[in-house]
Amino acid sequence: MYISRIIDKNIGPISKIDISPSFMDDGKPKPLIIVGENGSGKSTMISNIVDSLYELAGRGFSNVVHYRMWVSGYLYYKIISSREIKLGEEYLFSRIVFDNEVEYLFKTKKCSFKQFKDESGFRGKDIKDWDKKKKIIYTTNSKIFEKEDIRKIFSENTICYFEPERYEKPGWLGDTYYYKTSLNSLSEKPKFKSELKNPIAPYNLGQDNFNWLFDVIVDSRVDVQVKNGKLKATPISNKYTKKMLIVRNNIEKVMSIILDKEVYFALNLRDKGKNRFSIRSRADDSIVAPSMDSLSTGQIALFNIFATIIRYADNNNIKESRDTKTIKGIVIIDEIELHLHSVHQKDVLPRLMEVFPYIQFIVTTHSPLFLLGLEEIYGDDGFDIYQMPDGTKIGVESFSEFKRAYEYFTETETHNKKLREVIDKSESSKPIIITEGATDWKHMLAAYNKLSKMDEYKEVFNNLDFEFFKYEANNSNKNTENKIDMGNEALSTICESYSKIPNSRKMIFIADCDVDKTNKKMSL
Repeated sequence: MYISRIIDKNIGPISKIDISPSFMDDGKPKPLIIVGENGSGKSTMISNIVDSLYELAGRGFSNVVHYRMWVSGYLYYKIISSREIKLGEEYLFSRIVFDNEVEYLFKTKKCSFKQFKDESGFRGKDIKDWDKKKKIIYTTNSKIFEKEDIRKIFSENTICYFEPERYEKPGWLGDTYYYKTSLNSLSEKPKFKSELKNPIAPYNLGQDNFNWLFDVIVDSRVDVQVKNGKLKATPISNKYTKKMLIVRNNIEKVMSIILDKEVYFALNLRDKGKNRFSIRSRADDSIVAPSMDSLSTGQIALFNIFATIIRYADNNNIKESRDTKTIKGIVIIDEIELHLHSVHQKDVLPRLMEVFPYIQFIVTTHSPLFLLGLEEIYGDDGFDIYQMPDGTKIGVESFSEFKRAYEYFTETETHNKKLREVIDKSESSKPIIITEGATDWKHMLAAYNKLSKMDEYKEVFNNLDFEFFKYEANNSNKNTENKIDMGNEALSTICESYSKIPNSRKMIFIADCDVDKTNKKMSL
């Protein structure tokens, strides 16, 4: 199941968007990337999609959408009511179209059926009691309304949403929901046909993935028994052990991409506690990480997202997790770059997404680095970018703005690195004075030479022993080794950089006082 169209009107900052996610010629869904400033409606659009998934799942499972006697209707994942109608308008609506003849319709009472049809492109039959309903699951195929068909959709697809506060749960779900769905172990949890196995918004990711990983490793190991006085190792199941090893390798592939090193999970004795798993190098068996907890927040966040995709497929059908290239479904990630270093945004995230070519990724981002990484992996036409709040599809020309931003970032990093190398090249232990401009140090040196020779100032300059950082501007005609462009910003950045590390050499940075930002940063 994939989403084929998204139409929102008059919701928060959104006047109207009409987005049609793209697909490759072979049916693979292209990643759908939503960009825009804070408050532009990215999360609002995402929330409508999540609501549609909850509403659809609620028709087939008993543990998805809660109905309370004192509340008129079902509870939404994120409350969108008449208060969210765009200023100056009288109604709002959302239409989410799936590729299996199913549509999710959401609207306020003031939106007439005629208005909805005219402005959303809806071509279905008249809907009974339109004015009394807020959200509707519509289909031209009556079978889709049957519980068995809904359950089939969710058992054949990996469907999940990773919210910005990934470690928190929606308030209305409550602890009871997670007590029922959080898995202590796949092998131990009772399976009820009426309950959704995989929560749409996964919670307690670390613990659930940890327990599941333990299950996978157990399934892929051998059983040791004493026979005729000797230890004999045999597969737990000749039929499935090798297949389960493939699942384990898929999980290890995710971690290998994150760590940029071929690794595997080693199982330690249970007395190791949280160090039950260690991560080891396949090349030399050295310990890369003594435990999962020793990984950075960003690394753990990445692992939990993409391991969960495999876990959900495994939970639906253990055969599906053996080949990540066949896992299908919808994965929604709000603020995908959350907690991630620039390297992980640009180089790691796109590679992890590429592992799941039949997953429809719908993500929001503020990161130009992530977009550049997508371009390198998927090519210019391999993904869609839509700018909120207008829902305008960004083409190559607009995308070049992100590229220029990245090039500027790279040039700045390279420039600052060169500056440090030049400064550090001096073997002198004398205090060094570094100036903002290529002529500043010359004027100061000339003044020093002049004043230090005058009788009235000799006492002031007596026993002073220092040197200037001597350099010329890049466009200078003088033949000198140190040709660089310093400037106010570079000087400030270098000063801040040196201030954070121990230095045996005293360093004095002198900038003009014409930039307030620099004055505040460099003042005591």
